[in-house]
Amino acid sequence: MPPRLNTRLTTASRPKEEYNKFQGRRILVDLAAVNDQSGRFEGTDWLESKINAKQSIGFHLIWTLDRSQGENHPVAMVCFADNNTVLLLRTHRTENWLPPIVIRVLQTQSCTKVTIDWEKHSKGKMDNTFHWQPLGMEDLADVSRKKGVNGIGLKQLARALEVNIKKDASVERSDWTVDNITEDQLEYAAEEVYFTYVLHDRLLAMVDIELENPHMEDGLLAMAPGWEDQGIRRRHDGLHCDVCCVGPMSDPKNVPEHLKAKKHIRNIKVLLGITGGEDDNTPLEIADDWVMNGIEVPEKNNHKYEFICKHCDTLLQMGNVKAHIASKRHKRLVDGLIDDPSQEHNPLSRFKEQLLVRIWNLPDYVKVLEPSSLICEICPVTADSVQQMLNHLAGNNHRKKCFAHKPTPQPELIFVKERDRLEDLLSGAPIIRTGHQAPKKKREPALSTAAKTATTAATTATTATAATPT
Repeated sequence: MPPRLNTRLTTASRPKEEYNKFQGRRILVDLAAVNDQSGRFEGTDWLESKINAKQSIGFHLIWTLDRSQGENHPVAMVCFADNNTVLLLRTHRTENWLPPIVIRVLQTQSCTKVTIDWEKHSKGKMDNTFHWQPLGMEDLADVSRKKGVNGIGLKQLARALEVNIKKDASVERSDWTVDNITEDQLEYAAEEVYFTYVLHDRLLAMVDIELENPHMEDGLLAMAPGWEDQGIRRRHDGLHCDVCCVGPMSDPKNVPEHLKAKKHIRNIKVLLGITGGEDDNTPLEIADDWVMNGIEVPEKNNHKYEFICKHCDTLLQMGNVKAHIASKRHKRLVDGLIDDPSQEHNPLSRFKEQLLVRIWNLPDYVKVLEPSSLICEICPVTADSVQQMLNHLAGNNHRKKCFAHKPTPQPELIFVKERDRLEDLLSGAPIIRTGHQAPKKKREPALSTAAKTATTAATTATTATAATPT
């Protein structure tokens, strides 16, 4: 019997598949080698340029895959990209520490971070590793749905847009905490974040699909403006409220009615970091960005108004706070422009002048980010003005972080309006930054001899008049 012929192609005889590749500049940084004081590294200037130009940027997290139920590997690499540059930051030895510029990029709303399947995969890892969430996120899955492009995951979406990427599964499953990372791993990480950015550009160039029914999209209830901010998410079977774990909702009236419900409003407060209130007789605790803008709970609260802006002396309902903070008058008051409106169009000069006056009273963990912002490395929270940072440092949220700070708790702070300064809550001592001194008190001008004689005579006459019986 003649031997059977092997009809399978050998590796050598198979046609080699061609893939699209990233061919730009690749920067690899081990954050363990970055100086904690300066926080600068190769790629810092590139990230700063993205913030200043308000440009979008590809963003991706990589970690060693969890193979069993009990495993929870931390993020081992943070990746950024645009058309020409990929920045790979290894975090496998620095735990939850990130340089100030990285925190600033991730918390700058105007610098859009383009990612894919963030809610499904990366959001939990970000929270478990760094204990906070970035702002200004845009998911490729949401953009592709608006453009009518079908594809689950980066590789399928790329194929739908006629881009062929390799995405080797064996590399994805490898150990990302090794000291000597391989070239295959670096190539995988670079192309993962690069093609996320490239596909986003291609999708934005496409026209949005037209919906036959404004309330329906692909046979399901469509999203309306503002719903996503209140926790409404679109899934395969309809709209769900992730805040209240309710859904699916298929009737156009269901969602507006749900958003007005007391349960949803209470849950939204928790989502915004606002806890307490009438239900449990505890004081409201306000989110960091509201605290930085001077939003407080009034001493005499009522059912109509829940908050007050200490800068504008205005009572506010919860739904009006965001619009109030964005108003021109509020921003002018926070930045001190009411007294000096001539500086309104020169924010950099105004920031530097405020910093010069206040720098002595800021704790050492508040760092200055060029050109005109501050960051609290304990929380971490960024502020665009000195007044915003002072509001944050004196807030309850920051106070709790100071108390729980490891390895050494930091002093809890309070802003004393009468003395116009931050002080230690327990000792009452002013906070003095290393290398600075508290400004000296202004002395009263000395009186002349004639003035002293006149003052003494007036005091004697007043005393004599008061002592005369009526």
